This record gives sequence, C-alpha cells and structure tokens, in this order.
Amino acid sequence: MPDTGSSNTTIFLETIKYVGGFLVGFIASVIKKKIENKETLFKKRTFTQRIGFSAENKDWGDIQMLYNGEPINNLYSLTVEIHNDSSKDFSNVVVEISVPFGSTIYRHLGRLYYGELTKDLLLVKEYNEYFEDVRKRYQAAKVVDPKIPDQLQDEVTFITRHRRFDVQVFKRKTKSVFTLLVESFDDVEPYLNVSLLEEGINLVTYQEETKRKEIKKKWVNSLSFGFFIGLAFPIYKYSNIISVAVLLMVANVFVCYLLALGLYQLRIWVKKYFFD
Repeated sequence: MPDTGSSNTTIFLETIKYVGGFLVGFIASVIKKKIENKETLFKKRTFTQRIGFSAENKDWGDIQMLYNGEPINNLYSLTVEIHNDSSKDFSNVVVEISVPFGSTIYRHLGRLYYGELTKDLLLVKEYNEYFEDVRKRYQAAKVVDPKIPDQLQDEVTFITRHRRFDVQVFKRKTKSVFTLLVESFDDVEPYLNVSLLEEGINLVTYQEETKRKEIKKKWVNSLSFGFFIGLAFPIYKYSNIISVAVLLMVANVFVCYLLALGLYQLRIWVKKYFFD
C-alpha cells in the first residue's frame, strides 16, 4: 500500500516550493523595477529675509522705502539652496523659480558651488531672449499709450514672477544657490515655488539635521525598549543564577539598542532606494 502520509508531505513540500519560488520571483521583479525607475533625490532649503517696508502710522509717522528712486511696499530677499546629494552628475538641468501673484522679482542671482569654486548661473537662453523681447515691447508700448494691452500685460506679469536658470553641469555632492530680490504688494510674506525641469529628478524639502536626529532618537528608543521587554522575559524566566541574569540584562540593553539602530538604518535605506 502506498504511504499516504509521505505522499501528502511530498505534495505539500512541492506546493510550498512552487509558491515560494513564485513569491521570490515576484518580489525580485518589483525590487528590480523600483531600482530601474528610481528617481534621483535633490534636496532644497529656502530662506526668507525681510529687508524693509513702507508704512503710514499716525503715531510713529510715515516710513517710505525707495528702490531705484521709486517707492515700494515690502522688499524681501528670498534664497533657495538645491543640493545634489546623489552619486550622479546631471547635465542641462533647468531650475524654474516663481513667486506668487502680488509679488514681482527685481533682481536675481544664481551660483553653483563645487568644492572651493563657484560659477555664476545664467538664465536659459530661450527664456532670456523671451524676457528681453517682452521688456522691449513693454517699453515701446508705454511710449505710445500708457494703457498696456491685456496680452502684453499678461506676458509682463509672467516674466516678473518667473526665472528659469540653466545649470549646464550639476555635479554630485554639489549645491546651487539662487537669491531673488522680491517686492510684495500685499502684507503677505512671499515664497518661492521651485521646480526642476528634468526627468528622473525629484526635488524634496531638506530635513533639518536637528529634526532628523529627533526622529531617529524617537524611533531607536521605542524599538530598543520593545526589544528589551521582549528579551527580558525569557532571561528572567530561565536564568537560575542571579549574577548571570544581571549580566544578560546588561548585555540585553546594548544588544537591543544596536538591533534597533540597525533596523532603523535598514528602514531608511529601504525607504530611500525603493519608495522615495
């Protein structure tokens, strides 16, 4: 008579073998796809500084601020740093920066920092030509009629709110810094909208070092405490010698911390390479 138990075990093991192989292949294909389609992360950090403002106050008097001899309301210096923290070099990266409606850009400056060297960054050639064309048409139209046509006014509004820089070579582990002199016609503080017009690059906000350390500390402490509680029970239950139990508890503290730290670093690595 055939051994039914042995036959069933064989069928079960074969099923596990094929299912396990399928799952391993599926997971490997997902990981491979994630790696192939992974976007490179660039990080940005923005700074805002109010330079001055105009105001009318019956108690303190009137404050008037001028720019090139013309009265203005609120003047700000807005800066954005973009870091290429990846291990890749990129060419012809276009950085587009804009300010919200109700704001206008007076001056701009872009620089690329690599090592101890700096390089000034220019506007994209096509955008710079369009910028100059709109400016000339606007000046010519003002001479003819103070009332500017709507279409031209829309173009003027666009070029006074946008800048498009050309970073011909954005090397790994370098940064570019863009500073704009901006007037806000409202009392609302202006801000920068920053985009990289390049496939395969994802621009994210730079996480401050202090905040990153706080998150890391919270995660590691919570994990290590959980591991410690989980391992403390068998030590307490199965250790018959007090001195050995104490030594194991002390070792447990360090082992659980290292285990939690390793698990945290693994989480950061998986998140960075497969899900960001």
